[in-house]
Amino acid sequence: MHYIVYTYNIMSFFRTHRAQMLRGALCDEDNFPCDYRSFVRLGFNRGSSTGRIIETVSDPPVIHTLERGNGYIIVKYFSPVNTGNTDVTSYIVTATPGNVTLVVDVTQATFTGLTAGTSYTFTAIAVNRVGQSAPSASSLSIIAGTVPGAARNVSAIPYDGHAVVSWDEPLSNGGLAVTSYDLTVNSSAGSYVISDITTTSHDAIELTNGLSYTFRVRANNDIGAGAWSSYSSAVIPKTALAGSLFFDPINTTPFMELSPGFIFGTGAYTIETWFYSLATFANSILLSPPGTGMNNGLGLFIQDSTHVAIGHNKEADTIYTVNEIATNAWHHIAVCRNANDIETVFIDGVKAIDSSGYGTENNGQQQSNIFNYTGTTLLIGTGPAEFAKWNGYLTNMRVVIGATAYNPTAASITTPTGPLTGIANTKYLMLCATPPPAEVANGKDAVNYDTIGIQTINEIDITVSTAQKPF
Repeated sequence: MHYIVYTYNIMSFFRTHRAQMLRGALCDEDNFPCDYRSFVRLGFNRGSSTGRIIETVSDPPVIHTLERGNGYIIVKYFSPVNTGNTDVTSYIVTATPGNVTLVVDVTQATFTGLTAGTSYTFTAIAVNRVGQSAPSASSLSIIAGTVPGAARNVSAIPYDGHAVVSWDEPLSNGGLAVTSYDLTVNSSAGSYVISDITTTSHDAIELTNGLSYTFRVRANNDIGAGAWSSYSSAVIPKTALAGSLFFDPINTTPFMELSPGFIFGTGAYTIETWFYSLATFANSILLSPPGTGMNNGLGLFIQDSTHVAIGHNKEADTIYTVNEIATNAWHHIAVCRNANDIETVFIDGVKAIDSSGYGTENNGQQQSNIFNYTGTTLLIGTGPAEFAKWNGYLTNMRVVIGATAYNPTAASITTPTGPLTGIANTKYLMLCATPPPAEVANGKDAVNYDTIGIQTINEIDITVSTAQKPF
């Protein structure tokens, strides 16, 4: 306990301040406010006495606000009303758990370096020259944290006038749950942000077909917004499939004949299409050269429900064993060979299980070959007499010569879920979509129209089904 000592002439003091003493309040000659009860009579000697003001420790502060920010928490408190008759010189603020302590001389303390995701409470102590007050009541709890990390693996699938954008959540949520995402839609026409997305995918609508778009994403939690992700690869929304082409060999002999067709040579190539069979597979032909056998060209047919065959120059076949292919269902097939002569088949994105026949086996699932295709492949849905005509639907066929759309050494590929586009060295693209007005005026329709504009098509007994399409 500390004292401040004041000495007064008692007789003079009483004569001067009698009236005030009768009212119970005193002021000295310098107008210092006092109360007679503050004086402790210790005795006097011939009219003089000594009074003492008692100093004590302060009352505790009162915590009133916790403010959370990116990597920090600010604790705010009121200075005590009763400071013990002397000034508060500092405050000791403690975070629990961890017993992290700060000493400050103002009525707020900023904590950094707390563990993200941990719930903390705080107490405060006032310090004056007498000593430390009792701790304040504990504050409410608050969770320390930072803004989230960046969203990851942003990708987009284009459709007709829109694109579905997907991403992975951040590796770190900053210690607090991610509450929403923001999505930037970027194109040459400008950029805009879509906010308050609560899932890890979003259908970005009202996009312009034919325009290239990229996307980026950031995550938000209760503290704020994280960093933006990298932009996705560019995608181009396209006019949707109008339907598919129907081949019905029961009463007719439907087929398509292309001109100039394809000569695959010795380099890389890709053949892909969506198919739907109404009958059991029995050497069902997809692509073929004209004439007897394979006639020195490439032929592609489904031998049975677990085997896909590629005919090479009428000489031999390579047979790929694949997972069961169901009838009366849509499937995607991709046959591809790269510049190193590695060839394989994917059905619905799944690589062939095994291979045999002409060529050198490479890990079973793929072949190494250097076939020189000198003949021309130009028939779709029909071929030599020993093969079955296609019975069902075809759509979205793309033939690329001199490049591969997929890596034949990959374990799997992503099955397209939107219309294919023309890539380098595309020689034919069937979208089964209505041609532009100028092509319609020239007699083209969804059956005999090549989107790339390279092939002239002669079609026999083929019709368009708008109801049957894979997407």
